[in-house]
Amino acid sequence: VHGDLTSFFKSFFDLESLGSKDDSQSYTKFCSVVSVEPSCVTFFTDMEDELNAAVSAGLRGLLVKREDHVFVPDS
Repeated sequence: VHGDLTSFFKSFFDLESLGSKDDSQSYTKFCSVVSVEPSCVTFFTDMEDELNAAVSAGLRGLLVKREDHVFVPDS
C-alpha cells in the first residue's frame, strides 16, 4: 500500500509520550492511554526487539519485511 494513510488513524504516539519501543512498559502505557486491552492491539514492526517488547506486554505482533529488506533471488 502506498500513499497517505493518516485518515485511518485516530492518534499518533512517539518516543517522548510513551518511551522506548524496545521496552514492554511503553506498550502497556499505550494500551492504558487509549483504553484498549493489549490482546486487542496488533503491532507491526520491522525490528525484532520491538516485536518482542510488544508481545511481552500482551499485544499481538507481526514482523514486517520492509521493501528495502526484501530478498530478491538471482535470475
